[in-house]
Amino acid sequence: MSIKAAQLKLRHTRRETEKGLIAISAWQVEGNFKDASAEAHSLRDNIKKETEALNTLLGKANDQMEATKKELKATKLANDKLTQALSEYRGASSNSIKHIGLLAAIAECYKQRKLAEYREYGAALSPYYLSLFEALESNSKEKGVGFMHLSTLLNDCGEFDGAVDMCQKAINYGLTDGTVTGFEGRIIRIEKAKAKSLK
Repeated sequence: MSIKAAQLKLRHTRRETEKGLIAISAWQVEGNFKDASAEAHSLRDNIKKETEALNTLLGKANDQMEATKKELKATKLANDKLTQALSEYRGASSNSIKHIGLLAAIAECYKQRKLAEYREYGAALSPYYLSLFEALESNSKEKGVGFMHLSTLLNDCGEFDGAVDMCQKAINYGLTDGTVTGFEGRIIRIEKAKAKSLK
């Protein structure tokens, strides 16, 4: 039922209630309290049913409004750099160009990771990045910055197993994150963060 239909139904219920109240008053004047009581009970039941139906409808409408607000928030959140990077990624004709665009999008999310929306969105790009990286013709020559950024985003989202898996895949590709301890050291730090979160 739409909001408009519910409003029409509510108007109809109000009219029926008014008619019922008039009938009750007439029966009371005539001393016919039995019919007046029956009509009152009937009105009460109908009003209760309509109220419950309207409350359900309003609840659904509120849920839809909240979902719309979140979508609008996400749209507003995407800054120019992220929007541009995603546009390049989606419009690219080759995997190498797609990889550059997706790397830029992940990098922007990493940069803005203190904001939950960026952090979560960046982490959600993990499976797309892994699939794209695997499809690259010379992925062994690539740097591990994408894996480093994604492992951090996943870790910060509390997805520790996913962060470890990201580091392990980077190791399997023979990549480095540019630090002294490498992805191996990163895995140790993630495991420590996971253990701390369980205490």
